[in-house]
Amino acid sequence: MSVLRKVRVALACVAGLLSLHCYGSTDWLLGQQQSDGSFTRPQDLALPIQSTAETVTTLRLLGVTSVGLAPSYIASDTYEGTEYLARKILVQADNSAATAPLIARLLTHQNPDGGFGELQGYQSSSLDTAFALEALIGAGRSDTRVGSGAMFLLQSQSSDGSWSNASQSDVYTTALCVRALNPLKDRLGSAAATIAAANNFILSRRAADGLWGEDFLSAQALLSLATTSVDVAPIQQSADAFKARRLTDTSWSDDVYATALALRAFFVYDARRAGGTLSASGGAVSGYVFRAGTSEAIPDVVIAAGTGAQAKSNSEGYFVLSALPAGNQTLTLQKSGYVTPRCRVSVFRFCSRRAE
Repeated sequence: MSVLRKVRVALACVAGLLSLHCYGSTDWLLGQQQSDGSFTRPQDLALPIQSTAETVTTLRLLGVTSVGLAPSYIASDTYEGTEYLARKILVQADNSAATAPLIARLLTHQNPDGGFGELQGYQSSSLDTAFALEALIGAGRSDTRVGSGAMFLLQSQSSDGSWSNASQSDVYTTALCVRALNPLKDRLGSAAATIAAANNFILSRRAADGLWGEDFLSAQALLSLATTSVDVAPIQQSADAFKARRLTDTSWSDDVYATALALRAFFVYDARRAGGTLSASGGAVSGYVFRAGTSEAIPDVVIAAGTGAQAKSNSEGYFVLSALPAGNQTLTLQKSGYVTPRCRVSVFRFCSRRAE
């Protein structure tokens, strides 16, 4: 679990304007919301509840907290398979009153082997266990039920580093499992080796173009590698290739689910590339500093929070301000020759997730 926030604001200055840039595809995503609150298109690969949950997670991460009827749409779905319960929990992770009954029902899907099945009494699967762990950790759980689920994943990893879906090694399932284990790596002695083996498997499945086939799968793989890799340099080729896959309307594949995942993958990748970390405690604000009305990056801008935390924009204008507590924070941007503007941001908990 990690706390991340993207900010967008225009800042007056003496020699020009500074602005913090937010990914433009958020406008495309917002434009796909339907009257019932769902974010979906008729041709989408994922089901509407899956696309909607992914979009809500991404928009909140990028600073768009007003998502209309989307949470109500997700909550109204009556199917209570592990994936769907997990999505409902994650969308309302900060509302303990709403998540408590959902968590109670989710825990009935856990088997004596520690894994979770799709429904109560169903055989444990790596995919369902990954969904369940992500939801439980996202809701602040760190008890023995979480530990048992993690042990199931550790023990079910194949010798090639993958996790299987329907008895076949699977990039998609492996990506979700490695992200589910990552927040627990400091508690589990063998987790580091497990995560490294999983990442090697995902990297081994790249095609010659550096990607993994369909855009939704490339987004999942890139998100997991950016989140869990010790060094993100080996995935720069993939990130560049995947960025080039964005269409002129700023979407990926004209698909809500793929676009939401892609934006989240690039958010994490950019944070890591700029030297940020994704930790279980504390949060971070990331952003770009540009001269307003241009694409000219402004380097060496000092970004400071009231807590005393500071960061400096790099040569590309990018910064990550780490070690921030959850809640409202006031940021100050400073550089010689510019006035000193302030902006207000909210920092909240963020966990990764999936669909399809």
